[in-house]
Amino acid sequence: MPLCRLLPIAAASLLSLGMVTRPASVAAGARPAKEPPQTSSVASGEKALRIGVRMLLRRTSLDCSHLVHYLYGRVGLHYRYMNSEKLYAEGRGFRRVAEPRSGDLVVWRGHVGIVADPERRTFLSALRTGVEITSYDSHYWKSKGEARFLRYESAAD
Repeated sequence: MPLCRLLPIAAASLLSLGMVTRPASVAAGARPAKEPPQTSSVASGEKALRIGVRMLLRRTSLDCSHLVHYLYGRVGLHYRYMNSEKLYAEGRGFRRVAEPRSGDLVVWRGHVGIVADPERRTFLSALRTGVEITSYDSHYWKSKGEARFLRYESAAD
């Protein structure tokens, strides 16, 4: 089953384990602002996933590489844990790709996330402010150096 379909399960698990907390507005039942219409070919289920994950995953005790490892593991994409520097340098169990797809990893020396929408150039990751979706094309992320995109291939021993 694709990563994009199973992330809501992982989000619920993170909530139940106390690894993330809902923002007060979501916990109180507030409705999120409407998303602008998207012109990409991303399936509506993936759009709903991104909205749901962004609403649910606000604060976490996991850093970026542990969050990615946990989410991949929850959906059956197992690999030996590596921090972002290791992923950037060798990425065992992944292959480097030029054109990312939703669910691929975006990795810098010192940070990693999961590509949310390649057309919008966004990714999901644990940031200081919590787990959010942000643009890997922003000035901030470009200043971190070259991003590499990795696609899961197989379990690495």
